[in-house]
Amino acid sequence: MGQVSRALKEDLLETSQDREELIRLISVISFKRMDQAFLWSKTKAKQTEKIQLILDELMRILRDTVLIKVNPEANLIINKDLTDQLKTLALQKSAPALLSMFEAVQKTKSAIKSNANSHLALENMLINFCEAA
Repeated sequence: MGQVSRALKEDLLETSQDREELIRLISVISFKRMDQAFLWSKTKAKQTEKIQLILDELMRILRDTVLIKVNPEANLIINKDLTDQLKTLALQKSAPALLSMFEAVQKTKSAIKSNANSHLALENMLINFCEAA
């Protein structure tokens, strides 16, 4: 296996793990589980080169979950390989909550692009998630 294909395979594995972690985070987020939120934000804030990519993926997951919530038979899902997990997530969260989370991610992306403290921006986003949930 060549260096490029090995790097791509490792990147796909890491992306897959990130997506699974994001789905778990959305499903368990609550004021009772702030320990999870703070741990996640602390860890991700250190990954400055990846933070925008992680937030982009989070937006895609939330988008797909809302689409499934509104129309379970929709063919517009980006993360087709996660459909079963996203259906479970759609049953757990309301559409307004998911949309509020999506908006919080957009605001966080914008704040971080404007040079806000990444750790604080992520914590604020997750507090908004808790309020939405």
